[in-house]
Amino acid sequence: MLSLLKRLKGLGEGEPAASPLETFGRARIARALGEEILESSADRKGRVQSIRDRLTAMTRFQKDDLIDRLFARLALFVFDLPASEANHHRERFGLLDHLLDVAERSAQALTGSGFQVSPEPSVNHREGPLWAYAGVIAAVAHDIGKPLDLEVVAPGASVSWDPRSEPLRLYCDRHKLSGTGPELWHFHKGRGSLTHERNIPILLPFVLTSEMETYLGPRLPSVLRALSPEENWKTTPDLSPTAQEVVRIVRRIDKVTSMADHEERHPKRVTPPASSSASQLRLFPEVPAVREPAPPPIPVETAEPPPLPPDEKPLGWASFRLIRSLPPDFYPLPVPKHATRRGDPVETARRMDYELGPVRFQDTVRRMIVAKRLSRNGLYSQVYLTPGVLWLVVPEAWKTIATIIHLPYDQSSVARMLGSLGRSAFVEPAPSGEGTQFIKTRPDGSWVEGIRIRTQGFLKESELQSLGFHGFEIKVWDPEGRSEGAQVGEGGAR
Repeated sequence: MLSLLKRLKGLGEGEPAASPLETFGRARIARALGEEILESSADRKGRVQSIRDRLTAMTRFQKDDLIDRLFARLALFVFDLPASEANHHRERFGLLDHLLDVAERSAQALTGSGFQVSPEPSVNHREGPLWAYAGVIAAVAHDIGKPLDLEVVAPGASVSWDPRSEPLRLYCDRHKLSGTGPELWHFHKGRGSLTHERNIPILLPFVLTSEMETYLGPRLPSVLRALSPEENWKTTPDLSPTAQEVVRIVRRIDKVTSMADHEERHPKRVTPPASSSASQLRLFPEVPAVREPAPPPIPVETAEPPPLPPDEKPLGWASFRLIRSLPPDFYPLPVPKHATRRGDPVETARRMDYELGPVRFQDTVRRMIVAKRLSRNGLYSQVYLTPGVLWLVVPEAWKTIATIIHLPYDQSSVARMLGSLGRSAFVEPAPSGEGTQFIKTRPDGSWVEGIRIRTQGFLKESELQSLGFHGFEIKVWDPEGRSEGAQVGEGGAR
């Protein structure tokens, strides 16, 4: 009893010998086989070590039990399954690699200065590490139900693998298989995006241990409630706000990493311009003229910005990736090439002409910011405010705006939105003349793409005070590499 207590508290001079076997229900298998899977890839081994390094509040013995053992059991359980049939991480070991990737990035986000459990330092010091580990568990849990989306049948076997009774690695051993593959995977028809989330309560207990549940206490059920597709956050006042924020971060990272993997496997072809003339190299598409008189715009308190001089060209954006380098740790969100446009196409075109007129659209963006319809100043937000500059993160903000004003969201409408706002006198282009810049909104964050808007004249002082300022200095990517992120003159509040 004393040695066990010393182990849990990280005390004592030696660690009791761990059992060489892992138990999954009635099945037992050597833990070393799971460790072998993790160590067979430098990326997997590095991600596990990175998570250990991030969770500094744990003792070495706790990390062995709560981190190393967790991922060894996970590797035994999902083994070499893919994360999807034809989308992201669809190769062997895709599911394991995806879960490790999301877990590592979640640990990074939740142990950084941008995540706080409470403004009270003592509470944040005590609770922060526990919620960071809860985020690692949530990262594992978010796709742990996917083994129930498919069947794995060994050649000549009459019974398929049952994830509810044994890990896949053990099933392969029993049938003398070194691994599985596409020829053995049979995906269920009709499975949906929420199916695997509904299966979390079925399979996650298979991977977790009692030590992990004890360490997290009530935080674990809170996070699992927030992950459930049946849980409506808006109508659940007793759901922990911290659990919601943890799950929001995990889902955001899941989305970004999934899209990045899909884009890497399906790179978009870039068609060079037909001519090198100045008019054809213009990066920003012209905004078409209104085809017929439109209703008067909704009055706003801000005065109409002065028009651009006739010889001044609109800001460039759409083809910026052709002429500038991308910063590291930048994961662009793809924009659909075509969106389903319901209703009368003529009426839709007329509505786009009206809503995306330069003056009208600038007013729309402003009103949505003031009305707090766009997320702001958070870990992953669409708007970041400083006393002198407002950063609009794209294309994330465009998707929300298109949804609110009932416009299709695709590459065509995004180009129109960018073209309209690019004509605003309040938009400040990069020194190179490009319409967007890459920014880092917190020291441990990833690079995002934003449009810089001068707040003077665009927002009132009272509106700025109501919206609040971002708590971190915003840095801008320098494509010349002179310094990784030059400081913005009107940096965030300190």
